[in-house]
Amino acid sequence: MILKKIKYSISIILALLLFNSQRVSAQKYTESQLKAGYIINFTKFVKWPDSLANQNFVFGIYGDDIFGDVFQKMLEARYKSPNNWILTEYNSIKEIEYCHVLFINSNNQDEINEILKLLSGKPVLTIGNNIPYFCQRGGIINFISEPNGKKFEINYISAKNKGFIIDSRLLAVAKLISASGY
Repeated sequence: MILKKIKYSISIILALLLFNSQRVSAQKYTESQLKAGYIINFTKFVKWPDSLANQNFVFGIYGDDIFGDVFQKMLEARYKSPNNWILTEYNSIKEIEYCHVLFINSNNQDEINEILKLLSGKPVLTIGNNIPYFCQRGGIINFISEPNGKKFEINYISAKNKGFIIDSRLLAVAKLISASGY
């Protein structure tokens, strides 16, 4: 009798675990949630130049803000004190000042070229949002959609020229671009 109760209890626990794991794996994320998560994780796999140590981490957005409050909510969920992250939106190229990461969401190729020239030689991790030839022109990371499953490309030469060291684990899952850009 006791053995039957134990088997019954175990089967209920297993059923609940199975149900919960299916529910978690079926959870859908929006494109902006996925990209915000990628960006936060990118920063963990980049060794920043020593000159940037012990500063507030400035994340800039140029172009259409696809994140809304998603980015801030993810920071609050991941870090007990996201106060050392400063989120800044830039509406014009003239507004772009120093930031650690600049997410560029624009289709205007002239603007993109101007931004990349402006930031040339500065330790800013530039991230494009599916911008054609972004990394070939000197951008560091670019979200892409490819049938081979790659989600982003990295120009490791541009990163190195700006003083970044990108962890080999991040490079291993990226499409690598080796153009020097601007």
